[in-house]
Amino acid sequence: MINRFISHDQMKTFQVPRDLRYEQKFETKYFHFRELELAVQIHPSLFLKHFPDRIVNNIYFDDSTYSSFNENLEGINYRTKLRMRWYGNTQQVKIYPKIEFKRKFGHVGDKVKLSMPAWNNKKGINMSDIYELIKSSSQGNELYHILYNKEPKILNSYLRKYYITADKKIRLTIDRKLSYVPFKNGHAILDKQVNPDEVIVEVKYSKLDQDIANKAFEGLGIRKTKYSKYCAGITALANNLLITNNFIK
Repeated sequence: MINRFISHDQMKTFQVPRDLRYEQKFETKYFHFRELELAVQIHPSLFLKHFPDRIVNNIYFDDSTYSSFNENLEGINYRTKLRMRWYGNTQQVKIYPKIEFKRKFGHVGDKVKLSMPAWNNKKGINMSDIYELIKSSSQGNELYHILYNKEPKILNSYLRKYYITADKKIRLTIDRKLSYVPFKNGHAILDKQVNPDEVIVEVKYSKLDQDIANKAFEGLGIRKTKYSKYCAGITALANNLLITNNFIK
């Protein structure tokens, strides 16, 4: 059942999956993108291009008290983040999204993906169309039940570059040209956005490959950090007075 992926209390009651991965993030405000790209390309772990560069878009959902935001800040071990993801320009007419549940079990996690029907984006990105799209999916009733007390909070977009080591054990992505867009009255306000000057590196690997990953971290010359694009976006929009900040506990 899908709904077991959502509740913090429910997550503590079922067996943790075996096929989990680490996802380490590096916030690199003080590194130039080209320098970072070169460090990856000459790295002894032999990082190779994995996919073509592409724009990644995420709509993050949360409840009225921003439970997901606050659980992340508090470091709750068992938690789930809910988002809708698609690739390409945010204003393209036809979108092929997926609903994703990012589940966290302490330091490791996994991701559950559910494909949605194609979405005609002529009227812009708005909550009513998103919910209609979800209801029309093959698991629409269950998803709609999960989302009944949640709403889209921000739209996050960035340009992603993909790498993988020659042995295919370590995947690395570099995200730049980040933007965060608020929702107001159910609509994404595309002309009100924050564009932080950040480059985010993510390194993903199986929990069986921790030693290999540690060597990769050393060669990059950057430090691991606790980072969430959703939390960073909410904070940046609040700091720029584009949303209220009375949700932080």
